[in-house]
Amino acid sequence: MAVTLSGHKYFMDGLVGITHDVSASGCETHTHDFVEIIYLLRGRCVHIINDTAYPVSRGSMLMVNYHCTHSFFSEGSVEYINILMKPEFIHQNLVQPENAFALLALNDFKDFQTIVAKENCVVHFSGEERNQVEMLILSMEQDAQKLLPGSQLALRCSLNLLLIRLFRKMSLPMRSGKGIDSELLAYIKNNCAERLTLEELAAQRHYSPSHFSRSFKQYTGMTLTRYLDAARIERACFLLESTDKPVGTIISDVGCSDRTKFFRHFLQQTGQTPLQYRKSRKQL
Repeated sequence: MAVTLSGHKYFMDGLVGITHDVSASGCETHTHDFVEIIYLLRGRCVHIINDTAYPVSRGSMLMVNYHCTHSFFSEGSVEYINILMKPEFIHQNLVQPENAFALLALNDFKDFQTIVAKENCVVHFSGEERNQVEMLILSMEQDAQKLLPGSQLALRCSLNLLLIRLFRKMSLPMRSGKGIDSELLAYIKNNCAERLTLEELAAQRHYSPSHFSRSFKQYTGMTLTRYLDAARIERACFLLESTDKPVGTIISDVGCSDRTKFFRHFLQQTGQTPLQYRKSRKQL
């Protein structure tokens, strides 16, 4: 697989490719003749897809369709995996489809045909689900590199599984209008150090608090409180990696007032204490 740049457009000579990259700044606006699935492993950045900004962090996955304009800029170093594919890699009948959602016409994905929100190109994985997705992606990367007997079949099967996970996230209800959406989740993450209340967020979406609470859990799989806790731990991880601030200062900076609760949630989410996490990341 080789990717070449002509003008501001990338071309791929194969059907599928996987790259593992690190960037300290980002990339300029471009398009490409393949579908790009981007998974962020580390750091924070903002992707611009067709003039819409999408703030992302670890666990975020983006689908950039054929011919979309795309660029990104980062807040320091970011690590990410790019999965580049032409849909005919999944099925030989899909030769030069107009967009990646032609996949939904296939039997493997027909359950999603009428419920995937095609305008939503970013989803976020957290907790155990994020661990499973990362293991799947890293397994795909190994199959793409080693080219052992059966690697192409394994890669195709793994890509199917990844697309199913992606489409499931994209097909959850309340995707558009004034419902729960990626813009709201980005707002919560960017302001997680503040005192965000259920009533305030519900008012932003013109919902009653009870309806907002139900919709939020249906959309994200967790309560608002749990989502806020996870966002604060994620922000704490970023500060532990990128600064030398004391742990106590970081706890305050991310808006946690209960140190015991913070340490308990940090251990649950990362499997390490804050100091262990900082030491392990510094060694990478």
